[in-house]
Amino acid sequence: YTEKNLQIPVAVTNIPPHTGVRLGTSELNLTCLVPMEEYERLDELSFQLNVDYNQLDPAVPYIIPDLSFLPVFVKPIRTDPRTISFVIVRNLP
Repeated sequence: YTEKNLQIPVAVTNIPPHTGVRLGTSELNLTCLVPMEEYERLDELSFQLNVDYNQLDPAVPYIIPDLSFLPVFVKPIRTDPRTISFVIVRNLP
């Protein structure tokens, strides 16, 4: 295994109509361990980072994104930053 760093976009799911979520950052740096033979084929599209609107708590100004998809041969180590700040915007047209 060897370390690989990738910039992974963060998606927000389950947003109700007329509502928006602004994230403090739209991408996280993911550090993972990957087998040498898979290193070159691994890219940003191999992963999915999500924030579920239903888990946002306005009293807590940050959330930890969920790494909802990754290849079976990858061992995630960390994301940087670990948490993301957010603002809920209501009454959008």
